[in-house]
Amino acid sequence: MAQKMPESALKATNIDSRLSYLKRQFYALHEIKEKGSGFGWDDKQKMVTGDRAVFDEWVKDAKGLFRKPFTFYDSFEEIYAKDRATGVSATN
Repeated sequence: MAQKMPESALKATNIDSRLSYLKRQFYALHEIKEKGSGFGWDDKQKMVTGDRAVFDEWVKDAKGLFRKPFTFYDSFEEIYAKDRATGVSATN
């Protein structure tokens, strides 16, 4: 990357770190959307709605996303949602 874009300060580790962070947030939001009781999902704005106190107790990896858009949600769902275990034999 340094050869192609020498003015960029990005390194592969920065990209990997950012992707890992976004994946953790996506998985937390996905779990809330699928299993969370007392939450809503605004599909137009791609954000969780509901009571803030309940939200803060429910999640750790997505605390900063209460009523804030996660614009990559649909793309991440298409790529990563199938990676999540489902069914009777799935464990947390």
